[in-house]
Amino acid sequence: MDLNRGIISAASKLWNDLFADRQFYAFEFLRNHKIKETTVDFFCAEARFIVYIEDRPTQAEIRVRNAFKKEVESSGYKFVVLSKWEIDDQYSEVVRLLDREFISQSRFQCG
Repeated sequence: MDLNRGIISAASKLWNDLFADRQFYAFEFLRNHKIKETTVDFFCAEARFIVYIEDRPTQAEIRVRNAFKKEVESSGYKFVVLSKWEIDDQYSEVVRLLDREFISQSRFQCG
């Protein structure tokens, strides 16, 4: 059994629906982009926006993720953490969250 299959499926849905081919506010997103030692699911350099999807992280993984989040946010990036469950079961809410966070970050970057 592939434990990452659920995350891959959730990421594929977001990629196909939102981020591929500049669909999301005409910004270019990269998929599975590596920043230092961490691979993030979606990355937009121009808007300084990062999306990270996880599924049932351990406490140690949460600590590492939070340290990474703090580091990238101190450099001006917005780091959004989503769970596979949220994407699967609350998709419309996830899209609204991403929309809200992206607009907030874009205004910050442009203003």
